[in-house]
Amino acid sequence: EKDAEGVYRFYADDPNSPAGPDRVAYLAGKDATAKNIRRSISNQLIKKSGPNDTVIFYYAGHGDTGTHPDLGSEYYLIPYDASADDLFATAIEESEMKRFWRAISARRKIFLADCCNSGGFSTLRGAADSGFDEGMGEGSVVFCASKSGQKSLELPELQHGLFTYYLLRGLTGEADGSLGGGKDTRVSVTELKKYLDVNVPAKARSVGGNQIPVTKIEATGEIYLTK
Repeated sequence: EKDAEGVYRFYADDPNSPAGPDRVAYLAGKDATAKNIRRSISNQLIKKSGPNDTVIFYYAGHGDTGTHPDLGSEYYLIPYDASADDLFATAIEESEMKRFWRAISARRKIFLADCCNSGGFSTLRGAADSGFDEGMGEGSVVFCASKSGQKSLELPELQHGLFTYYLLRGLTGEADGSLGGGKDTRVSVTELKKYLDVNVPAKARSVGGNQIPVTKIEATGEIYLTK
């Protein structure tokens, strides 16, 4: 919940956020049920967005592979009310997230998942002017905390999951200039990818762990995550 709240606070309140409180929905604890997550995606991301918007979905929580009656196995986001013995009926499967993702008309879509084995979500796809800044590209981008089969680490001293800790530090300015081309006071998708690729594995190794973020960028031009 601290991870989700941190990302919410950035996009709702931070001066560098391209959004504002009225454009950010936040679910935590008993409110983060499968039904409420689905409804929030539909109401906030699908119905309220248009082609010129940038849509961002962030998830922090449990994720794992479970049985599936048709596919044999499937990756699931496991919300507050899910039952471990019946993920197919109570969790949110990857193929369902893909259906939601395709239904979003915004030409810029960013998916961020801080959960174990989340690398499977790199197969999410979306459709490739105005936006919140000039020179914005178009496309779909997926940031996952760890490769398939890897745990998403949480370190008490950081008070966040490892991925989200560096995600927030990157968004608040540390990722700016990470590609070596100098700082321009805004953070792009490729700068954030570079920053996470360097810092998350290094910190994981320092505590005897192994966590490698997975990023899939299907975009033309650069997409900026901050003003």
